Formats: sequence, C-alpha cells, structure tokens
Amino acid sequence: MPPYRKNYVYLSPDIEQAHRLPQILSIYAFVYYLGSVTRYRPYFFDDLLNRPDAAHIEELISNVPQQFLFLIASEFAGREVAHAPIV
Repeated sequence: MPPYRKNYVYLSPDIEQAHRLPQILSIYAFVYYLGSVTRYRPYFFDDLLNRPDAAHIEELISNVPQQFLFLIASEFAGREVAHAPIV
C-alpha cells in the first residue's frame, strides 16, 4: 500500500544472459501484448485476471507505466532520472 515501494531484482543465470531483453523493450512488449489482448480478445483479459497469479499482473499494470516513463526520460536525458523519495 502507498507510500511504500517494492523493488524487484532478477539476477538471471549466465545461461539466460543471451536471451534477456533490455528493460525498456520488455516493458514495451508486455504493454503491447496486453493492448492487443484487450482490443482483439477482451474475454481473454478477464481470464488473465482470474488466474491464481493475477496479483502479479495487476501489480505490473499499476506500476509499469510510471517506470516506463522514468526509463524513457532517463534515456533522453542521458542520466538517471527518478522522483523524490517519500519521506
């Protein structure tokens, strides 16, 4: 619950390094997939939200857009961009 944040770190094994996508590309692919599902198969989106792991999908939907904006801003600025921490 706000104002707390969750930090996620995935340290992929060496064998997966060649197949790992950059973070911006993986976020774009996830949002593109959800967009195509909601446009062309909206009934499947309801199925996604009724799965046992639906909490992970809801978490991604709520947090990924803001993270994507900060990553894009960091790319354009050429440096790390982040909002002020909550005190």
